[in-house]
Amino acid sequence: MIKVNNYIDSVFHTQDDLLEKVLLSIKENGMRAMSVSPSSGKFLTMLVSL
Repeated sequence: MIKVNNYIDSVFHTQDDLLEKVLLSIKENGMRAMSVSPSSGKFLTMLVSL
């Protein structure tokens, strides 16, 4: 899984402004952190888009 995450990070290396706002909102509201890594989340988003 580490190799997959490294590949995804190399392709999608930046976070967009909306994601930054969402992550900040989660912290500010005391919500739990997501249970998937950012790389896995990007991969899942790509799969759903396909």
